Amino acid sequence: MSTGATLKTLDSRQRNVRFPVSQAQRNLLRVGQPAKVTATPISAVGRIPSVGYAASSSGGLATFPVVVSLPAVSGLRPGMAVQATINVKQVTRGYVVPLEALHQQGPHATIWVRTQRDTWRLVSMCW
Repeated sequence: MSTGATLKTLDSRQRNVRFPVSQAQRNLLRVGQPAKVTATPISAVGRIPSVGYAASSSGGLATFPVVVSLPAVSGLRPGMAVQATINVKQVTRGYVVPLEALHQQGPHATIWVRTQRDTWRLVSMCW
């Protein structure tokens, strides 16, 4: 999961990045999870100290605030645009497909796959 944010400073020893996530993303995050924050070419790994429970709404989309605390890193300054990346699940086997290729069918996401016989079949994706 990746999202953009603006760096905010709490004090001289700790830097926090606050960014909004959807409810589906929020449910995958936990306090203490590591998160990589990048402001090219600078990057640092921090931890999530808080995941908000109160949603705010913009354009009909509810988002929840998440904070990533970073160690002091040379070059990171308040107001910089940063990218936060949080690994929520790691699998050893799988396929990478474009998000646009997934189709919602009931509670499952599905994708059309071309077989060796040049026919198509619908495959249910597991989360």
